[in-house]
Formats: sequence, C-alpha cells, structure tokens
Amino acid sequence: MEWLAAVGAVVGGAIGIVATLLADQLQWRRARGTEREQNLRDMYAEFLTALTKTSGMLRAAVLAHSGPANTLDAAVTGIFRESGIYEVRYRLSLVAPVRIARAGEATFAALRHARDELRAGHGLCSPEYEEKWQIYRARMHELRDLMRVELGVPPLGDGEFEA
Repeated sequence: MEWLAAVGAVVGGAIGIVATLLADQLQWRRARGTEREQNLRDMYAEFLTALTKTSGMLRAAVLAHSGPANTLDAAVTGIFRESGIYEVRYRLSLVAPVRIARAGEATFAALRHARDELRAGHGLCSPEYEEKWQIYRARMHELRDLMRVELGVPPLGDGEFEA
C-alpha cells in the first residue's frame, strides 16, 4: 500500500504541472492577442493619418502654387514621397488582414488618381478632380469602417469625420 501513496503523489504532481502549463499557455495567448490588436489599432491609425496628411498636403500645394504647371506637377508628385505614405502602406500590407490590406490599397490608389488630376493641371474645383476626390473619400470611409469592425468597434458610416 505504500506504493499507492507514491503513485498518488506523482499523479497529483503531474496534474499540478499540467494545470500550470495550461494556465500559462492561456495567459500567453491572451497577451499575444491583446498585443496584436494594439499593433493593428496603431497601424490602422497610422495609415489613416498618412492618407489624411497626404491629401491635405496635396490640396495645400495646389492652393499655394502660383508658378508654371510643371512646377506644380513636381510638387504634387513629391508629396507622396515626403508624406511617408509609401512606407506606411507597405507596413499595412504586411500586418493587416487581407480585406483591410486590399481596402487600404484601393484607398491609396484613389488618392493617387486624385493627385494625377492635379498633376494634369485640373484645379481643386474642376469636375475631373472632384470626381476622383469623391471616390477617394468614399474609399476612405469604407476603409475606416472596415478597420473599426475588425477592431470590434461599430462603423461610423458615410459623412462622419470627413477625410
């Protein structure tokens, strides 16, 4: 019967070890999920900020421009490099879920198309630019709402917090 006490102690110890390992594993998974969510939240905010900054810089460059058309072309082309949006776009494509990455790329492309209208000499009030600007805004709202849903926050819908 002495061996029964020894077996009981070993089994009890094994159960304790397994329970501790399972608890640690669960805690690690929770912490990892929280860290990933925070990283996504930061990345989403950074990308939306870069889009907004770039669009604002484009509009400001057009309003401030008074020289020949070719200098405006160079200025608005350079804004995409200066704003840092390319770098943020690449980081988003690495960490975001596929549907967010695709929506981010579509929003970026829409902003680039609006920029191309400015490069072509169309002003901020031109129908050509306005059409592209509205497409960009719609894509921006879609992207923002997809990001919110991904983070477990209800979408805002169109027209809220203009970009």
